[in-house]
Amino acid sequence: MAVHLHRSLLLIIVLALTILAYTVPQAAFGKLVLYYGIAFGAYAWAGLHKPASFEAHSWLNWMVKLVLVFSFPLASDDFYRFYWDGMCVLEKINPYQFTPHELQTLYPQDWMVVFTKLNSPNYFSVYPPILQALFAMCAIVGFKSIYLFSVSWKMLLFLSDVGTIYFLKKLIPKDKIQMVWWYAWNPLILFEIIANGHPEGFIMFFIVTALYYLFRTRYDLSSVMLSLAAAIKIFPIILLPFLWKYLGFKKGLRYSLLSVLIFILCLCCIYPYQDHFMQSIRLYISSFEFNGSLFEIWKAIDYQRFGFDNVRHIGQYLSVLFILWTTYLFIRQKSMQWSSLLPSILLMWMGYLLLSTTVHPWYILPLLLLGTLSGWLVPFIWSGLIVLSYSWYDPTMSTTWKYALIGIEYMVLLIFFLVGRNGLIRFNLKDTGAHSSCHDFNPGHRCQV
Repeated sequence: MAVHLHRSLLLIIVLALTILAYTVPQAAFGKLVLYYGIAFGAYAWAGLHKPASFEAHSWLNWMVKLVLVFSFPLASDDFYRFYWDGMCVLEKINPYQFTPHELQTLYPQDWMVVFTKLNSPNYFSVYPPILQALFAMCAIVGFKSIYLFSVSWKMLLFLSDVGTIYFLKKLIPKDKIQMVWWYAWNPLILFEIIANGHPEGFIMFFIVTALYYLFRTRYDLSSVMLSLAAAIKIFPIILLPFLWKYLGFKKGLRYSLLSVLIFILCLCCIYPYQDHFMQSIRLYISSFEFNGSLFEIWKAIDYQRFGFDNVRHIGQYLSVLFILWTTYLFIRQKSMQWSSLLPSILLMWMGYLLLSTTVHPWYILPLLLLGTLSGWLVPFIWSGLIVLSYSWYDPTMSTTWKYALIGIEYMVLLIFFLVGRNGLIRFNLKDTGAHSSCHDFNPGHRCQV
């Protein structure tokens, strides 16, 4: 009976997410939250009632992901910028040299259709060279068809997801393998990576491979993987201080230098338009605001005090708080302990998001990876709540209701963080030690040195 119930719940997830991906646009908040809520409710129910082994249902997981690959991204307009940048590369135009607005009158009408859908046509591209190469490759495969570009791009993300789950299963002890189920079936991953095509899927693949090779004591290969994660989206380079402390001074120094060197090499193609690239980064940090937590409270207080939106200065103050928070976690972290490293990284990343002015739903996806490895419940709770932020795309909803929904999101998250820190699915992995010489690596057991 339990097996039949579990399979029924999985089918509900599949159906709800398929309808969501194929029929619901970004602005239709009511339908979006309904279908996502059904999928997440079925996911939570199935997970909390002793889900069947991940292996027994892997075929269904791969099948639903392949179905979502062929949907066109309806709930995200970032995809149009991916296509635009890819076409620029094919036309031998450096995407860091011109803004889309500067190019709009120079190219065919099909480009103009895409131009009207760009969310930042006056900004230079903020996507690093590795992503630009992938955009161009998908544009070639897509034969200048935006739909075929979508399919090829999301197929790459699907393959990265396969790789992520492969390394997760190697990192997590066999008696805790159900954590892989929680990751693989999470509706936010299915929706934001496979359906909407956000590149965080690549980041998670490179981070999990970096951690895997770190604990296999293959430090150089691990540092390469970490630098590639940072080359996709710069933030993962902040993990270096924690990895350095884990490894000890000498090994940590070599690891960090190699990571930084490869990271810099990956960004070399930005030259000589690095000023344009940094200009877009600065504009993003100082001007964008979406689904912030502490930022929204601070902004409301400052608006009452000064009568204007003080986002630029608040963002600077929050950056200082993040540096202080990261420093505290670094000092608190214990050397050469897996059980200290992972929570430190997770709490650092969560602190970054809670202190950010902009937190799109797909930004929290790396937390799900870290939550899977460390057994923390909070990222999974947030993956259910953050869909409320889509209310800001609905033009029919009042601003008051939008702020109310964001308030609910963070209030519930805070409750689970403070009261349910040990969570329903938390487990602890034993320390392996950074200097282990164990050949059959298993984080669930201490290797003999």
